[in-house]
Amino acid sequence: MPAYSSSLVRLRDTPQDQADTSVKDNPTPTKDAFSFTKDNAASTKYGARSQGREGNDAGPVGNEPEIKTLYVVNESGHEFWYEQRPEGLSLVDDCKDMERFAVIHRRRLCKVADSDSPDVIKSHSIVIHSPYLKNSLVPVFQDCPEIDVASSPLQLMAPFNFFVQRWGEFEAARDKEAQHPEAKAHMDLLYDMMKGELKDHLATRERCLRSGMVAYEDLWTIFPPGGCVLCHDNDNGLIDDDEPRYSHRLTAFQVLKGSYAETEDGEKRCYVLDCMFIGMYPHMAWYQTEIEIPRFPADQSIYSLPVRPLELCRHRKELEDGLYERGRKFMKLAKARGPIPYHGEYNGTAIEPSTGGKVEFKGRFIMDASVWETCYPEEHQLPQSAKKVSEKKEHLIFTLPYLPGYLLETNTSGCTSGWLFFYVDLVRQAQPDAEALESPTSIQSCASVWLWGATIWRADI
Repeated sequence: MPAYSSSLVRLRDTPQDQADTSVKDNPTPTKDAFSFTKDNAASTKYGARSQGREGNDAGPVGNEPEIKTLYVVNESGHEFWYEQRPEGLSLVDDCKDMERFAVIHRRRLCKVADSDSPDVIKSHSIVIHSPYLKNSLVPVFQDCPEIDVASSPLQLMAPFNFFVQRWGEFEAARDKEAQHPEAKAHMDLLYDMMKGELKDHLATRERCLRSGMVAYEDLWTIFPPGGCVLCHDNDNGLIDDDEPRYSHRLTAFQVLKGSYAETEDGEKRCYVLDCMFIGMYPHMAWYQTEIEIPRFPADQSIYSLPVRPLELCRHRKELEDGLYERGRKFMKLAKARGPIPYHGEYNGTAIEPSTGGKVEFKGRFIMDASVWETCYPEEHQLPQSAKKVSEKKEHLIFTLPYLPGYLLETNTSGCTSGWLFFYVDLVRQAQPDAEALESPTSIQSCASVWLWGATIWRADI
């Protein structure tokens, strides 16, 4: 899948059983699309609770406000967990006693290349039993597709990058529990532990946000899951202005996750953002795309990246308001369908669907979602699911800046299909032809023209 860099968003090839074709209140991809590693040490033998186990003489699960540290050692291909450093050999063989702790911090002894150097102890994972913590962490990780807060117990694998990326939300969730002493005590435990574990990464993120400069290896710190990133719909996708203002060609994407793509020899060649947006390909739905940030050698201005985090934009309020108003108009136009579709007028640059080329168009056109769904190429159609549509501000900002319309004039230079993508902000309501509305014959003739043009375009593809 190529990076987003031209007029048209390139869709990822999504397996049909994983596609989300509805615009939902909480657009979360299916869990099958992501792997959440659950270490085999979660079995009873290795010290964590096994699913379905009932009865516990040690008291309510997770109620003791304490973090219990365990150490893992690999022996003959099996992992064993110890309560003390392995030389103490205090093996954990009864998981019931461990379940009472709010959090279990599992650590691993890592060998270093120099045999004379001491082993390094690194975090392996944490196991959260505390019901207070699991409840408080829901808003923190609601946009992290790799974390299922409802799982029991909740296991989070090191290096805990998601805490760094969502640190602001984590602090807010901790402060929110100030009126609930028990929950606050549990949150303070986890907060203090994570702050110690992640202090270097947290300092790096703060430095990047404060200075506006970022190293290639630190890109992951400024693109949190659920965040909004901006691109310009131009030839290279770049936002040229250090302080961008709203424009009709600005495109916003919601980040799912980011990762470094490696070459065969293990070199990180680019940073890839998996993102979502609302479009019509052909149904109004959430779709996925990728945005690539090529490797760069030294610290670089965040403002020179091909994609800009919305939270770093000085005119954030103006941008959000503009994107939201456009999203409302997008929804209204996208719902237009027969028997009386939307009649529009346009004067400006449009996009040719099959090539992505720019076309100057002045004239009238028709928007009809039912016709567009009929003639859009089948290989891009996604299966139907729930029909619930959200028009919340936090979702409408992720609508594409353009929608498809069919031309009433067939001699437009550069348009080979009869269809163009029109920028939503430049679309104006046209007064329908009174004679056409009064004449059933005229209406039928006009509809035939739309479908004829659509059929020709589909055949060309």
